[in-house]
Amino acid sequence: MAKFEFQEHGYPLELDIAGHAFTLNVTRETAKKLEAYGKEAQRMGAELTGAPHGVEQAWRFMQSTLDGLLGEGATDAIFGDRDRDLMDIVDVMSYICGEIEQAAQKQTVRKMASAPAMELPQAKQQTVEQALRIMQAPEVVAAISKAMEQA
Repeated sequence: MAKFEFQEHGYPLELDIAGHAFTLNVTRETAKKLEAYGKEAQRMGAELTGAPHGVEQAWRFMQSTLDGLLGEGATDAIFGDRDRDLMDIVDVMSYICGEIEQAAQKQTVRKMASAPAMELPQAKQQTVEQALRIMQAPEVVAAISKAMEQA
């Protein structure tokens, strides 16, 4: 008798950040987190323009985002004794988003190669790409830059 088993739809992404190894299981839930973080970053960007403690608020948000993706304490492990520079944590998030995007593209190609007669749904990849675009949106980067100037 043929047997059907549900498959795990995520894939592990191995990351080396400042000498620390992390495994991020990229799933639809990861895409939802990135999208939510991106929307929150846009909202915060609009509020940071006049905030006197904007850089600290932006750091805490980015730390929460990073820990939410990689696990509690990830930011502390990555930065250790290093000065907390907002642009550095933005660079770390950009690196992670870029790696997720590359891995998503490879996964799509791999799946298409294993089932050439089937048209695979692109929803998961599109969701991740949408989330990445939000996180890297010029408004978000501009808001962070503006907050850095006010510090």
